[in-house]
Amino acid sequence: MKNSKFIGILLVLFLLSHIFLLADDRFLDSYKKGCEAMNMQEYSQAIAYFESAIAEEPVSSNKVRDYGVQFVSYHPYTYLVEAYLMWQGPDHLEKARQYADLAVRYKEDDPEKFQELKAKVTRLRRIVDSQIQANTQQEKPSIPLDTVNLLISQGQFHEALDQINLLIHSFPDEAILKSTKHLLRELILKTTTAEKSEQAHKKNLDEFLLKARQSISVDNQETAYLYYLYVDVLDPGNEEAALFIEKFKQNLADQGKTQEEIALELTSYKTENQDLLNRLTELADKNKKIRNELEVLQNQMSQMESATQPVTPQVEVTWDPKPVKDEEREYHLSATINSNIPIESVKFFSNGVLIKTWENIGKSHFKMPTIQNFSFLNYQNRLRLEIRDIRGNIHNDEIPLNIPQSTNKFFQHFPKAFVVFVLFTVSYVYMSRQRKKRQAFRERFNPYVAGAPVFSSSMFYGRHDLLKQILNTLHNNSMMICGERRIGKTTLMHRLHSVLPALDDPEYQFYPVMIDLQGMVEEDFFASMDHEIIDSLAETGIKLPEYWEGTMNVRVFTKRIRQIISELKSHSDRSPKLVLLLDEVDIMNSFSEKTNQQLRSVFMKGFAKHLVAVMAGIHLKKRWDSEGSPWYNFFEQIELQPFTNRHAKALIENPVKGIYSYSDEAEDRILELSNLKPYVIQRLCVNLIATILSENRRRVTRKDVDRVFESIQKEKEQ
Repeated sequence: MKNSKFIGILLVLFLLSHIFLLADDRFLDSYKKGCEAMNMQEYSQAIAYFESAIAEEPVSSNKVRDYGVQFVSYHPYTYLVEAYLMWQGPDHLEKARQYADLAVRYKEDDPEKFQELKAKVTRLRRIVDSQIQANTQQEKPSIPLDTVNLLISQGQFHEALDQINLLIHSFPDEAILKSTKHLLRELILKTTTAEKSEQAHKKNLDEFLLKARQSISVDNQETAYLYYLYVDVLDPGNEEAALFIEKFKQNLADQGKTQEEIALELTSYKTENQDLLNRLTELADKNKKIRNELEVLQNQMSQMESATQPVTPQVEVTWDPKPVKDEEREYHLSATINSNIPIESVKFFSNGVLIKTWENIGKSHFKMPTIQNFSFLNYQNRLRLEIRDIRGNIHNDEIPLNIPQSTNKFFQHFPKAFVVFVLFTVSYVYMSRQRKKRQAFRERFNPYVAGAPVFSSSMFYGRHDLLKQILNTLHNNSMMICGERRIGKTTLMHRLHSVLPALDDPEYQFYPVMIDLQGMVEEDFFASMDHEIIDSLAETGIKLPEYWEGTMNVRVFTKRIRQIISELKSHSDRSPKLVLLLDEVDIMNSFSEKTNQQLRSVFMKGFAKHLVAVMAGIHLKKRWDSEGSPWYNFFEQIELQPFTNRHAKALIENPVKGIYSYSDEAEDRILELSNLKPYVIQRLCVNLIATILSENRRRVTRKDVDRVFESIQKEKEQ
């Protein structure tokens, strides 16, 4: 009895060791199973495996480390496009197009990374686009809307409404004509309201500018300041007002007043005229709201289809699989189909294999004849009906059929089989691990990175909670990331750039643009930003403005941003969010306050809900937190700190786990010398691994750490 208990404990320990050894690289396991399913033409299973893989690791790579040693090519999005095209299930074309875009975004068509995939990705994208275009053209009826579309594009809404009324007489039942008529009426009314609001807004603005200039001409600086204050409320970022207000503050400073006295005096001006300022703010907000509403209507009108909408096919399937006997793999299979369009044919598939076809049905209701005593080879199965209606539309309905396994039969031979399986599996995994460790040692494996940003997701440590915080904040706020030099700001920005496009957010589709401001000059600031945005978004396939030659002012930059966001709206199924990831923004401290104010004004425009920034730099918090800064109270602030002890130890141990090791004294010494700063840890570790490899060793000692640290210090002194 005691021996059997002891054997049972050993078996449990063996099983647990097996589980722990196989816990790594879950996304690679899913990826490999997806590849196997593709080879077997099990497309629905392949889709499930590949989507499980990208949920764990969304970034494609031609070098993904398997069990810490072998490198494999990881390109799930190309497989997903192919799988959805072959599967032809519900919404398969939309899914295929989504993954085709992600394949390009993650550079699966880049010949330098995936030499064999470029032609395949291009071909698959062409197939998806042609099928979507063919479906769209097939559904469009012939209604003469050319004149209406031309008038709408020219802004002649009244004339377009007259043409719509004429067409309604000829096509009285077409919903698209009635929808267009209703939208045109709203657009005409809102355009009139917007024009009146804009005229009143311009009249007030011109009047305040005139009075401000008159006050300057009679040397009444205080009155001029008030009028320019009104102008700034009505037109934030107005250059004339901004220049005078800055000059007025400087005059107060030249009179010998302290910053506190200047702030108090300016506040008194605002307090004395607070009622008028509040009314002007309300007017400006109202005018902005009207412009936003008009922009929404204009976008709706621009997206209005030029043909009537066909009746949307609706198909409902009720499955009725019944087991012949409990816990047996033999079933009677039946299903009932109801459609609002008569059915032409039905095909029944089991696990991707065509089993039965029914042709020339011609009815909206079809009860599938029962398939008697159908035997399944597997316990986990997929049943699918492919339904073609008389219009040629194809509908797929698929369900899983998981057959419970007989526990009695299973456990008859379980003990022996279990022992053999566990011993064999653990031995195999152990031997495989040992072989890969020896191979890694022979190939001088050294994963640490020092002196450059970390791009690999497997080497991203210590900032996952911070990354989640930023992702949760970006919906409504811009972010400022500050911290000392080499604390990991650029690495965090690059990780954001990688994960944002694949973020499964129900409301927003994020479009990140990475912009390094280092070395940028003020005169070329907006033009350089514009070039980076266009280069980054080129792979999305949207229509982008031509490259701008020469310098660019903020008004042109704002106009082009508005155009890009409008294109993203028409391209995205969710609300687009353009994320500007601005690194090394300390350079902006040397720019004029005018340029900083102009950039901030871009984020205050009508499209602001579609634009957000994440800025990273060293000396930001102290300067940009002051009330005199154009960026005061604009950002959610995050100060990047050194790692915690736990994260620092993970960075030291995990990248080389199972291949090299550190003594406890060596690890403690690294933590002490690095002050838990990730760059210093990486630099120490990359040199430590190089040192022990040169001496044909696998363990790092404290003596090694002291020797490497002393060598690094000497390099600094030289």
